[in-house]
Amino acid sequence: MTQPPPSAQPAGRPTREELALTEIGHTEISPAAARVAMVVVTVGLALAPLAEIARDFVDYRRGERPSPWPTIAGIGPVIADAVIAWSAAPGGLLNRMLEANHVLRIGLQRYEDELEEASWFRERVQPATQWLLCRLLRAGNEPTLIGRSGVLYYGPELEHLAGAGFLDPGQLERRRRSGDRWTPAPQPDPVAAIVEFRDQLAARGIHLIVMPVPVKIGAWPAGFTDRRLGSPPLRNRSWPQFRAALERHQVEILDIAEVMRNFPPDLRAGPYLRTDTHWRPETMEAIAAALAQRIRPRLPAVPPTTYRASPALVTNRGDLAVMLNLPASAPWPAPEVAAIRQVISPDGRPWTSDPTAEVLLLGDSFANIFSLDSMRWGSAAGLAEHLSLALQRPVDRMVRNDAGAYATRHLLFGELRRRPERLANKRVVVWQFSERELSLGDWKLLSWPPRADRAAGGATP
Repeated sequence: MTQPPPSAQPAGRPTREELALTEIGHTEISPAAARVAMVVVTVGLALAPLAEIARDFVDYRRGERPSPWPTIAGIGPVIADAVIAWSAAPGGLLNRMLEANHVLRIGLQRYEDELEEASWFRERVQPATQWLLCRLLRAGNEPTLIGRSGVLYYGPELEHLAGAGFLDPGQLERRRRSGDRWTPAPQPDPVAAIVEFRDQLAARGIHLIVMPVPVKIGAWPAGFTDRRLGSPPLRNRSWPQFRAALERHQVEILDIAEVMRNFPPDLRAGPYLRTDTHWRPETMEAIAAALAQRIRPRLPAVPPTTYRASPALVTNRGDLAVMLNLPASAPWPAPEVAAIRQVISPDGRPWTSDPTAEVLLLGDSFANIFSLDSMRWGSAAGLAEHLSLALQRPVDRMVRNDAGAYATRHLLFGELRRRPERLANKRVVVWQFSERELSLGDWKLLSWPPRADRAAGGATP
């Protein structure tokens, strides 16, 4: 006699699935408990705006506000602007609705941002609440994740690692269709943009080296996994396909993960800053040295320029610690100390970019982290500076802190339109960007400006 499968139920008895469907939406609660829950929720929802209104009135009485009207009253002009847009829009009913909705959406976003910035709850209550969540539950917030060892990570990087393959046809199509009337959809294919840029540079006799920087949570997942020291970094599932596509198109790529395998154990154990999204200065310097080895054979031999390094210590709380929005007096996370080496030019002054150099670095915040004073990790000690130090020759630099998928190319093309000779003597262009751009970036295809020799009617020197 054949036995029924373990999941089979006796005739007449509902299955677990049927029971679940029956119970969904049916929760028994006493009338008294329901009334208490309703009162608690209602009071909780009303408490914040009432407190904000009271605070605005007190500030007005103190002379700190020009009007007795609370900040929340700013919604009125937003609605008025939408009504005006409805009245002024040409065309039929649908077009009027779309225009009014566009104005209303932008106005509401601006209103919400202003309300959030002026919020007493955000200023006083949220930091203290976040501190308790961090210390008791080890819970971060939307942009910041807290690892087991107290190392901070950037949330969108986890989305890049664990999400769909950035080269999966379905994912590419979803991103192509993700725009609307006011926000254009991104160009999601990084291979197309990289190959196009390589061809544009090759037409001018310039070699391209692509240098994607692994995201922190992939290269150093100590807070989330038990991976052994020296294990390959975690990467998006489309990485092998991406790497193979660049090799097939003969695009040179410096895989930083391969460089990291040769790091000493202490650097492999912590190649990134604990409280920041970016790498440690020692990691960046080792990458600069490996990059110099790739570049050096493509440059003519010249007498070396005597760049030198001057050590310094910087102390700062990283960008991830700032994004937690904790009280200023919070003892955790503690300020972090980094040992940088500032690069000094032959004239004794801090390193500066040289537009006439044969090497051009296009980079994002990973190139800026120890260069830009506003990032508070020192100056004259970044990727371009240490590439100059390793090559012992000048380097040209164009960097933007965000949108590495297109921002520096856009910046370069803008300069070429103003000065067509901008790349006249360049031999190598290094394009550095964060690997999360492969999933989240807009890989715009950009038209190349006219060449200097064609514009002038002569030959390129």
